[in-house]
Amino acid sequence: MSTTTQNGQETGGSGPDDFDFTAYISGVSSFPTFHHTVYLDQANGIALHEMIEEYDNLANRGREINRLQERLAESPTRSLVDDEAEELNKELDGIIARTSALEPKLAKLEERVRRSALTLHFQTGTAQKLGQVVQVAEKSFHKKHGRKNETDIEYVTAKSKHILTAQLAAYCTKIVLPDGREQDAPDADGFSALLDRLIASESVRLMTTLNKKLDSSGEWADRIDAGFPGRRAEQAEEPLGGAGAPGGSGLEHPADDDADRGGDHLGR
Repeated sequence: MSTTTQNGQETGGSGPDDFDFTAYISGVSSFPTFHHTVYLDQANGIALHEMIEEYDNLANRGREINRLQERLAESPTRSLVDDEAEELNKELDGIIARTSALEPKLAKLEERVRRSALTLHFQTGTAQKLGQVVQVAEKSFHKKHGRKNETDIEYVTAKSKHILTAQLAAYCTKIVLPDGREQDAPDADGFSALLDRLIASESVRLMTTLNKKLDSSGEWADRIDAGFPGRRAEQAEEPLGGAGAPGGSGLEHPADDDADRGGDHLGR
């Protein structure tokens, strides 16, 4: 009996004795993919971040003034209300003028930063591969620089960069430029040059994404085994109201569990 894979391909022969296990798992298995975007125009990126913070603070203050104005409108003490309302109106006018001036600047800066985007695409692999990549990278680093105290910041930073470079080169499948053109993945030297052009926060952001995705949890499979909320077999015939009665208490959800909680976008 042949077996059909997810790709519509048949593996094995016409009977149980012809089943090809290796061919079957090769046809059915797949590894997750993910991508991460780095922004190379980091000077304008920081300027954009600071401008967004100013805009958001002004907007929050404007909303606060609106609430104050609503309360003042209900106050019976008109003389005091009028003086305070006038001050608030002046402040609000200043906020509106400033935010209006910021908006085109924000749009211009955001476009500049987006034009510097470099999107890296990756595909994960087995745990064994990850272990081998890290092990080989550590050995090559120790061979070149020796073993030093792990409290030496410069040593630890250089070692982390070396391992990150090795991981990037091992798992990156392609890069996509801001205009949508796809290019082959850089080699280790290319990624080393990239890291040399990134500020600390961008390097950490890239490292965090890579490590999180390459060492991702297997809880998704446990969830499939158990059935996602609302799709469990025992709930299949249960009405949404619960207990089959109008006004029921609704679906019963499992108790919250920290282990079940799931933990590149520019703009405001």
